[in-house]
Amino acid sequence: MAGAVSGCAWFDTDPPPPPPPDPLEPLLAATRALAARYAAALASHPELSDQLAPLHEAHLAHATALVELIGRPELASPTAGPGGWSPPLGGSPAGPGNGSPSPGGPDEPPEDLLAGLREAELTAREEATAACLAAPPERAAVLGSITAARATHAEVLR
Repeated sequence: MAGAVSGCAWFDTDPPPPPPPDPLEPLLAATRALAARYAAALASHPELSDQLAPLHEAHLAHATALVELIGRPELASPTAGPGGWSPPLGGSPAGPGNGSPSPGGPDEPPEDLLAGLREAELTAREEATAACLAAPPERAAVLGSITAARATHAEVLR
C-alpha cells in the first residue's frame, strides 16, 4: 500500500518552489535604499525636514506601489541587507548596507547632503526610466509616475 500512495501529491512534504524574482524587485530595493537615505538625512539634519520629509514619504509610497505592482505581499515586510527598508518618519532609519552611501552626520554641511541626495535622485530616475521602458504596458503608468516624481525630487534639491 505504501507504494500506491507514494506518488500522491497529498503526502508530498516538499514546499513549492519560490516564485521567480520579478524584474521590478531591484527597483523596489533601490527605492527602499533611497528612502533609508532620506531617513538618515532627516535624523542628522532635522532642520531640513520641511524640504526632505515629503520626498522621504514619496519614496515610501513608491515602495508600497511597487510591492502592489509586483503582487507578492511578502515583499512588504521589511528586510535587512541590500535594499533594506526605511520606516516611516518617527521610526529609526535603516542601518548600513542599504545599498546606498549613507549621508554624513550632523557635521556634514547641508549643501553637501542635498547635493548627494540630488545625485541619488538622478540615478534613481535613470533606474526608474529603464524599468518603465522595459515594463509591459500594464505597469508603465505606475513606473512613469515614479520616474516623474524622481525627476521632480532632483529639481527640488537644487
